[in-house]
Amino acid sequence: MRNLKIFASVNIIFLLRIHNLILFFVKNSQFNIIFHIKERELILFFVKNSQFNIIFHIKERKFRFNTYYKNKKYNTKKLKNKIIL
Repeated sequence: MRNLKIFASVNIIFLLRIHNLILFFVKNSQFNIIFHIKERELILFFVKNSQFNIIFHIKERKFRFNTYYKNKKYNTKKLKNKIIL
């Protein structure tokens, strides 16, 4: 987790750390990224732009990549339940 790199084009808006919860909210002109680190085991990357939403789940160094394309049937309500602001 310490090796997490953020691209230079991305700006960090705020960093909130409460006990074992670290929340990074990163925003630029193209997309928003939320890094949700909970209990040092789960990292949730929420990437949003006008075309698609990407969730990266990293748990115990195992990468899972899920891509959800925006359509009329799918929205981000399910994702909001997983994100604590």
